[in-house]
Amino acid sequence: MLNLPTPSTTPALPTYYTVEEAAEHLKVHKTMLYREIRAGRLIALQIGTKILRIAHQDLIAYIGDQTFKGGPEER
Repeated sequence: MLNLPTPSTTPALPTYYTVEEAAEHLKVHKTMLYREIRAGRLIALQIGTKILRIAHQDLIAYIGDQTFKGGPEER
């Protein structure tokens, strides 16, 4: 007998944001996020040739990587 996952046992899919939604959340321009994606600093899922989506966990990781940690200033 085949054991198919039921809705209660199926893992939830991650939340995805458009570049515009992620930019709005971070209060930056979407062009900045496109640059970060191209540079490899922000992970995005490409669907087809034009559609990009950013997973919630990747946006959180990006924010963590960008967080200023303080320390001695260089002059």
